[in-house]
Amino acid sequence: MKKIWCIPSNVKTNKYIELMQDAMQESGYYVYGSGRNLKKFFCDIIHLNWYEDIPNDKKYIYIYKLFFIYIMKLSGKRIVYTMHNKKPHDNKNKYSVKMMRHLLKLSDSIIIHSEISRDVIETNFKEIDLSKVKYIPHPNYINVYPPKKDYKNFHKHDNQFVVAFVGQVRPYKNVEIILDVANKLMYNPEITFLICGKCISDDYKEGLLKMISGNNVRIDFRFIEDDELDSLMQNIDILILPYSTETALNSAAVILAMSFGKSIISTNVGTIQDFGNLPGISYYDFPEDREEHEKILEEKILNFYKIWKNDREEFKKNGMDLKCIVERNNSKEIISKALKDVYL
Repeated sequence: MKKIWCIPSNVKTNKYIELMQDAMQESGYYVYGSGRNLKKFFCDIIHLNWYEDIPNDKKYIYIYKLFFIYIMKLSGKRIVYTMHNKKPHDNKNKYSVKMMRHLLKLSDSIIIHSEISRDVIETNFKEIDLSKVKYIPHPNYINVYPPKKDYKNFHKHDNQFVVAFVGQVRPYKNVEIILDVANKLMYNPEITFLICGKCISDDYKEGLLKMISGNNVRIDFRFIEDDELDSLMQNIDILILPYSTETALNSAAVILAMSFGKSIISTNVGTIQDFGNLPGISYYDFPEDREEHEKILEEKILNFYKIWKNDREEFKKNGMDLKCIVERNNSKEIISKALKDVYL
């Protein structure tokens, strides 16, 4: 049985690694767990996720990481790299950008979770052999977060249309745009905005809090525990994701929303483009002009609100249809089968 060393081997704030490792084991591979274990150096395959991240742009971390990859490559390990973004979100970090290019060159296989990723590689990294780029669906989150704990910070009532953002709050996700639109929609007492997720810094959090003008916004700036997530998702109607597409390529939040049968408004990140135009999905090209962005977002929110207002059953069905799609196309069985082709 071939052995896989995943780096990182565990991410407490993200179930993605755990789900992919389950699929690897389903494929018949042994996956090393988290923790220090010298046996990992005797693995057959090293699978890298977000390896390009270089904290604080430290040169010595960049050199260490690059040296490690070359040593592993020379020792005969198969290197597999999952490309999650067009480029690091902090693209001012020159060593992260350099590391991404090295990873694309040195990897034996490159996993992508959206078909548009192939175009990004072909356009921005022309020297990369596209034959080693393999598409694998992003795993769904159905039954991953069982209902264990009530989300106590907010409970919707029947005549409340809840527009939510869920995830780490970072500048490229444009929560500022959501708050601007919320201020414009204060006149409608049925529309409530819910912002949930840990802020990347206290300064950023304080700046966002100062933007709130009305009582139609609920804020929960903390990491949402796994035990609460199911309850939280039952309290929302639509997920809104106005990400900058300069760096963002995939979105786990899109798959999360679909896994819970929730409609989505999003910029045209690669993940959502793969699903195309569906009644429960509304995506758009990222506009550089902020006022235009606010206008687009406001219009799309009101369009979904009208469907919800006029026909709750149709609105619910549109969301549940999305759940059926990821249940069928993003299952562990499909991912396991695809991984076999990548690791051979």
